[in-house]
Amino acid sequence: MSEVLICPVCGKPLKKTEKSFICEKGHVFDIAKEGYVNLLTGNRAGGGDNPEMVAARRNFLGEDYYKCLHEALRPLVFGTVLDACCGEGYFTQAIAESADNAFAFDLSKDAVKRAAKKIKNTTFFVGNIANIPVADTSIDVLTHIFAPMHEECARVLKEDGILLQVVPGKRHLWQMKQALYEKPYENDNASNLPPCFRITEEIRVTDIITVSHERLGDLLKMTPYGYKTSEAATKKFLELPQLKTEIEFIIYKAKNITGNNP
Repeated sequence: MSEVLICPVCGKPLKKTEKSFICEKGHVFDIAKEGYVNLLTGNRAGGGDNPEMVAARRNFLGEDYYKCLHEALRPLVFGTVLDACCGEGYFTQAIAESADNAFAFDLSKDAVKRAAKKIKNTTFFVGNIANIPVADTSIDVLTHIFAPMHEECARVLKEDGILLQVVPGKRHLWQMKQALYEKPYENDNASNLPPCFRITEEIRVTDIITVSHERLGDLLKMTPYGYKTSEAATKKFLELPQLKTEIEFIIYKAKNITGNNP
């Protein structure tokens, strides 16, 4: 297989050695003890989710509350797969099981570190979706789950490659909203894909889950409601013995219609 990762400094292919990735111009990126590589340039401290948010996602998703989406994604991937903005790797694990070669990245080093420690059949790297250190037309399937979209995703896809974008459905966590707000509102589940993509299929995934009292705080921290909700409403929510709620996801399957030139 030709090299998928490219040097974030000069754009040349990166070759993997025992302890690092190196390009022909001599730029070297060491592999961390957890198994990932940091391919951010400039401020290498990065950004993204902080350790508290990463831990909340790990705690909540680790109990398989979103297993229905996990299982829905697995049969949709093939070949060389890139999981963009992968977080702590919960969905990456399902994706990698069906891929021939799996790559995943996130802006948060804390998230990537946790993912790489747990999942060993995937090449993890710290990177920015606005400048993905991946070769042109090298990816068969790019997965993009609950994250900001960028035209860079089109550049890395093969001509016959597909994008799988996941967004919350209109009724996602509806009963949670009812517990938090006097007038809950439905989500806008419209895709925010750039014009270089055309949606070819829309897959709706639903379930009803019962979240334990112990995981309510984690759920709140991994949603926008954690900082949009009043202190009084938050306190009342966290005192619930449990929460039974709908979950709903929309998987948009899309093709690049501009010949990988966004």
